[in-house]
Amino acid sequence: ESSNHPTQIGKLFHKVGDMKFIPDNMIPGVGHIKNMITRSIVECSLQCVKTKKCAQINVEKVTERTWNCDLFGWGTGSKVSSPGHQHYTMMFSECKGGFLTNIYNGSAYCFHQGPLNWTDAEIKCLEYGAHLVTIETESEEIALETHAFTYGQNNLFFHIGLNDRAVANDYIWTGSRKSATYYAWGTDEPNPDDDSHCIALSSYRNYKWADIPCSTYKVGFICEQ
Repeated sequence: ESSNHPTQIGKLFHKVGDMKFIPDNMIPGVGHIKNMITRSIVECSLQCVKTKKCAQINVEKVTERTWNCDLFGWGTGSKVSSPGHQHYTMMFSECKGGFLTNIYNGSAYCFHQGPLNWTDAEIKCLEYGAHLVTIETESEEIALETHAFTYGQNNLFFHIGLNDRAVANDYIWTGSRKSATYYAWGTDEPNPDDDSHCIALSSYRNYKWADIPCSTYKVGFICEQ
């Protein structure tokens, strides 16, 4: 098929290039979803639309009438050049209220009321073409705290991109996949509770950091582009 695909592709999917996506599985449950044989790229995209959590596809032409179709979620990973493969992603959605660039140093932040758990919050940020926020300096932390006090209202927590789910006490930023070098823990944090592996700004700590359970706390979150 040519790059001028029918409406289904044009409205919902963006062609990244002649490459394939390889998930890193850092976000549970949103890596590779399933594989199938389809009759066209459009049919593969339709299967993605019908499949819960699907957001991107790899397609590879097998014969004149068949395509190998792999469905993936909004997980992160690498894109590698691969002759014969084509990679598509769904079009990004828009953050309600837009991304704000007047909070700190021109960076673009979306404060979202949620409520979502940590994994679903990161997926939502990916849908916006962003990640949960990475906080690298004290001045950035203070700027976000200040906005959280104004915007927070009913939000007791805001998820950020830091977690130690892979290795206890090895805190990794989901956006950069790098270990944290700056910390802004609140009083008595981090909690030794084994179930608390995701980090949030906590109103109980004046929006300093607290570790909370990743799957059971459905709260607000901050995305950063």
